[in-house]
Amino acid sequence: MKLHPILFPSLFLLVGVLPGNGDANAAEAAVETTQYLVELAEYKLDQAIPIGLGEAEVIDAILSSGVKPVETIRLTALSNTDSMVQFGRRMAVTTASMTRGDATTRQTKEIEIGTILKLRIKPLAKGAIAEIDYSTNRVDGDGTEDSPPDVLTNTMQSTQIYVLGKTRLLSTMGTGNLTGVVVTIREIP
Repeated sequence: MKLHPILFPSLFLLVGVLPGNGDANAAEAAVETTQYLVELAEYKLDQAIPIGLGEAEVIDAILSSGVKPVETIRLTALSNTDSMVQFGRRMAVTTASMTRGDATTRQTKEIEIGTILKLRIKPLAKGAIAEIDYSTNRVDGDGTEDSPPDVLTNTMQSTQIYVLGKTRLLSTMGTGNLTGVVVTIREIP
């Protein structure tokens, strides 16, 4: 049987990409996977950062302010894979109270407070692209016997290019509660 000169090389190409060649495909995938260490730090700032500063100046203002992070998250992640960390708790808060004689009845409600960080990292030649979704729910103040404390909710979603090992600004925000969030991504050898 005589094969056409173009069909014979094509046969070899097809054999390499068909599902039956699992060992070669697994080895290739292992080579292309990169592991990263992601560090996110949220700072509660004492004063607002002026508008008009560049990213490096804003990061320097946050880090040199002397405030300690309210929250620090370190998460290892694989390239091209969804990663997530979540922590929090439920707490009962008083929403109303009623007193009749010597008996006081309180109405309570459970609220969830905590943090969620979701991310996906795609490698680049000199860094990575990170899709970050960071949200927090925190209690602000103590509330009173008749009303619950305020719950502050912050949500940030961003896609940024990162130079590995260099800190980037995710967000600064606030009117009453000023916060700054910075992220650093490093490759794990």
